[in-house]
Amino acid sequence: MTKIFIVAPANTVTGGPELLHQLGDALNRETRLAWMLYAPFDKSHETPAPYIRYNVGPARLDDIDRDSIVVLPEIYTKLIRRFPTPRIYFWWLSVDDFFHHAGFTAPLGPIGGRNLIAKSYIGQLRQHVERHLYQSEYAREFLVSQSLAPSSRVSDYLAEEYVKELAKPASTPRENLVVYNPKKGRRRTRQILRALRQSDGPMPEVVPLAGMTRSQVCELLGRAKLYIDFGGHPGKDRIPREAVALGACVLVNRRGSALNSVDIPIPDEFKIDDRTSGFAKVAADRIRLMMADFERQSPKFEAYRQKIAAEPADFLADVQSLFLTRS
Repeated sequence: MTKIFIVAPANTVTGGPELLHQLGDALNRETRLAWMLYAPFDKSHETPAPYIRYNVGPARLDDIDRDSIVVLPEIYTKLIRRFPTPRIYFWWLSVDDFFHHAGFTAPLGPIGGRNLIAKSYIGQLRQHVERHLYQSEYAREFLVSQSLAPSSRVSDYLAEEYVKELAKPASTPRENLVVYNPKKGRRRTRQILRALRQSDGPMPEVVPLAGMTRSQVCELLGRAKLYIDFGGHPGKDRIPREAVALGACVLVNRRGSALNSVDIPIPDEFKIDDRTSGFAKVAADRIRLMMADFERQSPKFEAYRQKIAAEPADFLADVQSLFLTRS
């Protein structure tokens, strides 16, 4: 069977690299012919400690032959001609990160506005990529807009500790606690928190996700009523799903993957258009509603929870359909 090499950044522990290891693990359940290829390639790298639980080991660039498949995430567009095989599967874990790592510095904006920026690299993708993989509906829409084909869905799933929580009844008392990621949409989040302080009623506790271990993040989201994310949503983000899996609700803007109802399937009332005047007050009002009426608002996120619970099986089906019937 065809050998499959999955490129990932060395010594990096974030959502994207974890998904790349999850792909290798899924493939090795069936083939035992998948390996991780850590970049940069001129050094030897070990598997990061949190990912040792995934059954996929490291390889070297020299291990690749002409018949191998290389799975290349979108952050490595510049490596697209480094491999001795023409079989490149380009995996769009993020749309926005493609532009960032390709060296574009212009503001991103809507998909249509980015098409002109991407022309030179899109041409290389058409020439050197055998198949495009998309992690999100947002990425699928982008591929269609650029006529990049053929394409296949290879989505993702949350780590086991989050998926297990979905099967448990919600027993932890919820606190008037709002959690946010300070790396996402900082300016817009500051505006919302300012409007929240200026609105009527007691100020809920607001905690940033910073400097925490995974277990500390789990514990915090397991107590919170709400996670807010007003960033760019460059792919099907993990933290909103982790929050929902742990029993919290989410409030997002209308950017990136949060624009559609596939990647973040929540009621429109919890998706705020932050390009409109007065959005911060609208968001603050939604936060106060969630603090005061959590028990009645939480069931509105049940469809999202069910979708998250189904993701491990959906991911395996995607992997088997693509790699085990085509390679």
